Amino acid sequence: MAIKYIGRARVVRKHIPNGSLGRPNLNPPLIVVQDNAQLLSFTLVNDMARYTWMVPDNFAGGDLEVAVHWTNDGGVDDLNRDINFQLDYQTVRDGLPISGSHVNSPLNVEDTYTLNTGWEHHTTDYVTIAEADFDGRHMIYMRISFIAPGGLALTCEPHLCSVMLRFREYVLLFQ
Repeated sequence: MAIKYIGRARVVRKHIPNGSLGRPNLNPPLIVVQDNAQLLSFTLVNDMARYTWMVPDNFAGGDLEVAVHWTNDGGVDDLNRDINFQLDYQTVRDGLPISGSHVNSPLNVEDTYTLNTGWEHHTTDYVTIAEADFDGRHMIYMRISFIAPGGLALTCEPHLCSVMLRFREYVLLFQ
């Protein structure tokens, strides 16, 4: 069976469960369980998680967009309180160093909690890694963290449910 790429592309939304994220030895987020959900609890500015996006063979070009699904720690009135999701990244290609962050990194976006009791599921806006930043690269190393927001911060720690990637890929045709 041969695989053939056809000219049409589609937008793919790939959800990365928090259990698939790397937790470094230094400053890992804590794992907490709420009912059936496993969440990562982040201390602001300190904790981080990691993910490596391998550029798919059928990548159709364009930007990579990243958002996070999050909640607070439950039972707390955090109505109209904010978080600031931060994404640091570095692209990888043979022969290039992988130390530090890309010149256009970090990216961040603020989000506001809109419930006066806990465990409401939120999705941030997307941050965009421009195609020009990783054109011709094999992968993107990402570091996910939460930093102090410009507005009124949550009274508790933000909890990461999952990460969502959005990108374009060619439609595959199996012959």
